[in-house]
Parts: sequence; structure tokens; C-alpha cells
Amino acid sequence: MRIKLLLGVLILGLLGYGVFYFYRPSRPHIIFVLVDTLRADHLSMNGYERDTSPNIDAFARENLNFSFAVAAAPWTPASMSSIFTGLYSSVHRMSPPNDRELARRTSSKLSDRFETFPETLRENGFKT
Repeated sequence: MRIKLLLGVLILGLLGYGVFYFYRPSRPHIIFVLVDTLRADHLSMNGYERDTSPNIDAFARENLNFSFAVAAAPWTPASMSSIFTGLYSSVHRMSPPNDRELARRTSSKLSDRFETFPETLRENGFKT
């Protein structure tokens, strides 16, 4: 009786493994839309009185939409570097090029030593 039970469990396990081995779900498509100078309060989906953004509204209805986001830095390259690395600007050391004091201690170009999320996606088989 124990051998039949053990054999039954083993067969079910192998069948289950076979199903998961041959069924490979496709990777999700990732579309990362990032607009630097778009005012959220001027999008119709956020209650703006004019129909200013029908395509963005339609896209947002069917996809993930971050309704509350705060810039990590006041300067676009530093803010984008934070978004793409997940690090604060104090860590990746990006600063505006016209700030002489900061420019001595920081950079206006993201260092290659920081991995960005597109690089991580590429390393995991995504096309970027």
C-alpha cells in the first residue's frame, strides 16, 4: 500500500513537472513612459477640464499608472539617474554643471559603475 501511494505521488509529481516544463509563460511587455516636462494637473485623466490627453488617458486606463510620484532631484539628469538606478542623487553624485561647489565633488554624467534597470532587464533576457 505504501509503495503504491509513493509511486502515485511520484507519478503525479513528474506529470506536474512536465506540465510546468513545457508551459512557459511569455515575458510581460514593459513599456516605461517617462515625460520630463508634463504637468500631471493638465491631464484630463487627473480632472483637467479640457480633453488634453486622450491617448495617455486610454493607455493609463489599461496599464499601471503612478498617480503620486515625487522627483528625486530638481535637475533632469540627476532625477532620471535616480529613476533608472533606484539611488538617491547623493549616492550617484549627479549635480547641475553650473554649481561650482558641487561640481568639484560630483559629476554631470552617470558613472558606469551604477547598474540601470534597462541593463538588469537585458541581463535577464529582455530586449531593451
